[in-house]
Amino acid sequence: MRSRTPKERNARFIFGSLPMLLAAFLVLSLIGLFVLTRIGGKAEGARVEMRFQSDCSALIAPVIQSRVQEMGLGEPSVEVQGQQVLVVATLPGLEDDETAVPALLASSGVFEIYQAETVESRPEGEALAGQEDILNVWYQLSLEGHPVVELELQPNALLRLQGRSKPVLLYTLDGVVIETWDFEEGPDEDTVELQPELLRTEDEVRMAADWVILLRTGPTPCPATVASVTTVTPAP
Repeated sequence: MRSRTPKERNARFIFGSLPMLLAAFLVLSLIGLFVLTRIGGKAEGARVEMRFQSDCSALIAPVIQSRVQEMGLGEPSVEVQGQQVLVVATLPGLEDDETAVPALLASSGVFEIYQAETVESRPEGEALAGQEDILNVWYQLSLEGHPVVELELQPNALLRLQGRSKPVLLYTLDGVVIETWDFEEGPDEDTVELQPELLRTEDEVRMAADWVILLRTGPTPCPATVASVTTVTPAP
């Protein structure tokens, strides 16, 4: 086989990379569109009244307020009424807003990292790191074109993860394992990556967006439940 000139090799590389670059561009566009809709975008859905029941309504209201702002709900108002928190806002305009948005606002949002023997193990013992160790949260895109949530942890938390006695790390959100690390060494980077693994990329993007909202706003000080959701003005 004849050797190719540098110009020919570069052309073949660029041509061969086009499908990957196009896929990455489409995923980035999808992520951008969803994030604009889910976080800080223009709310174009129904205007609803959401009531949340909690034994610490005065303490939980600021967390719900932060999540409302992070999501970019339209013209929001948040008010404490006894053991309830009343939220009136315009939803983003996604198909299942009237169930998904209240559920997200009421989530406990407790993030913890545990060590374990295998990825199939259940979290046990004390957490090696938690929400208080997170310095920053942002989006990334994996080399395969999937959304990734990246966490910057404070140095002492990274040392605890690196000095663990068991080979596996389990990353949990509200008691559910959302990511694992099964290498005996590491993570030796300054960040931790959480990647949803679902059948559809758009579902992965939505899950990643929800994780970002919860990880940025932190856990609720006590449990909350969705008491009611009432449509004030239907979606246009």
